[in-house]
Amino acid sequence: MRVPVGPRVDDVANAVRANAANELDLILDDLEAWVNCDSPSSDAAALGEVVELISERLQRYGATIDVQRVEGGPALRAVAHGQGRRRIALLCHHDTVFPRGTAGARPFARSGDAAIGPGVADMKGGIAVAAH
Repeated sequence: MRVPVGPRVDDVANAVRANAANELDLILDDLEAWVNCDSPSSDAAALGEVVELISERLQRYGATIDVQRVEGGPALRAVAHGQGRRRIALLCHHDTVFPRGTAGARPFARSGDAAIGPGVADMKGGIAVAAH
């Protein structure tokens, strides 16, 4: 049985879809920059480099940035204020399982509708979507 969807839900879904389409180039630009920056879990310096890239972009989008130096590498907290009353927390990680040099050997690429590269699906793609 199909549950009917009201016009309000359809309107919201269409607005989200349109916004994503409008920002697709920005999302992919962010994703490319972050994927092409190695960030192995065990390399605090590399983690610092990708945190710097992510921080710069999120600040441009209006977020307040706080980087904490913790054991193993930096932790990034970004706060964005919207117009609504709800509060939402999105938790992401910026490290990958790939060793240094992987991004150079297998840089970000697009093949049709697919994005390819180390960290695209876990988790840099999630950060890019969350940022927009």
